Amino acid sequence: MGSLKNKLYEICSDVASEYPGWDFSSGEFKNKSLKHSTLAINLGFGFALNNTPLQPAIFIYHKRSMALFKKLNGYDQPTSIVRFQSVPHLLKHMPENLRRICWILADKNLQMNVAPPSEGAQKAMIDITESRPILRAVVADGIALIEKLYHLDSEESFLRNLPPKYTPGSDKVPYDEFERSKGVMVCIARALTGDFDFTYNYRDDSYSTVFPKRIKEIDSLLEIIPELKIQYDKANNIA
Repeated sequence: MGSLKNKLYEICSDVASEYPGWDFSSGEFKNKSLKHSTLAINLGFGFALNNTPLQPAIFIYHKRSMALFKKLNGYDQPTSIVRFQSVPHLLKHMPENLRRICWILADKNLQMNVAPPSEGAQKAMIDITESRPILRAVVADGIALIEKLYHLDSEESFLRNLPPKYTPGSDKVPYDEFERSKGVMVCIARALTGDFDFTYNYRDDSYSTVFPKRIKEIDSLLEIIPELKIQYDKANNIA
């Protein structure tokens, strides 16, 4: 009898096979058909002994922006992240009661008998035997979100149109695409297209954000902008 993780990963692999161009590995449905980026639907798993949350998010791994971000800051950061729980109103396939949080249990009946959760919590729980159609819904919603939020007709179009534009599904959830490390990544994306002014404008105190800016990381980018300008002027591109 396999672990919850092994069983769930096997189901995910089966589901991925139903969608051309997609596969499953390391907790993500992935599409590598683009040369410049990997498209991913990260499932947000966090396995305990008998359960895991299912908290899907779109992750876009654009190779050049991520390489520059890591070179400057020493850690990895996806180019773009949009969590399903931030845009539940844009989801069409996942059941409404599971759009913000879902728990997958190895044995839901056992949980109900041994330590019954509240009625509200029960509505967000499914047994692993019920997970296949939910995971299909995750993939369907994920693909639809990627098509809606990103311009993938070319690499330049993708970068120029970052960050993705949407209205959060709750007044309590801020639009955070210019916040923290996401804001730094937008600066990098703009720089890769030759828009170097954006980083200076973003760094300025007049550019307001909800959370404090990552000033050290922004300044690391500003330090190499003269070098990036030379590269861009020579090749109309930044390697």
